Amino acid sequence: MTFEFMYGNSWYRFEGDRITKQLGSTEYYDYFCPVAADLCEKIDSFSTDQLKSIMEAILHGYFYGVGDGKKEKIREFKRVFALD
Repeated sequence: MTFEFMYGNSWYRFEGDRITKQLGSTEYYDYFCPVAADLCEKIDSFSTDQLKSIMEAILHGYFYGVGDGKKEKIREFKRVFALD
């Protein structure tokens, strides 16, 4: 199953076991993030609206995870080099 959805100002596409992101105004979509295998096995049991909400939640969590990871790396860098 493949479907497109919008998150923020960008278009994304769910494709099997991954989410891809549209690059600019082209028809080209590039790999963005994975989707858990357990969810992929159950994907056919959800409605289109539910699927869009689920994919938006995955992206939301992904963006916050990346942001938190960057903050943690900065804290670690400051700790290692004794910076304030």
